[in-house]
Amino acid sequence: MKTIKKAIDKWMRFWMRMAGRHTLGRISAGFAAWGQPPFYGRIPLSRYRSKSYISIWATLHHRDLKIGRNVFIDQNVLIYQDSNGSSIEIDSEVHLHRDTVLQTGS
Repeated sequence: MKTIKKAIDKWMRFWMRMAGRHTLGRISAGFAAWGQPPFYGRIPLSRYRSKSYISIWATLHHRDLKIGRNVFIDQNVLIYQDSNGSSIEIDSEVHLHRDTVLQTGS
């Protein structure tokens, strides 16, 4: 059992090394999450790398978005900026779970 847990941990660490906001980084985060339970089971992934865990199924459509360290952004999270929207700053160690919408502007 310990061998399996170590292998899973290695798998997650390997893929989270490449995680980030760009498309390939989000795909890597998806591979790291593979086999992990949803919601709270995936939060530890945000601690594997300071750049945070951002699900490939999250929608980030915001020009002025600042994300702190070890942030968890789950699938179906929408962060959206309208034409007159202001900036959003997500502080370190914040968890945004499914079906969360952050929108600036009108």
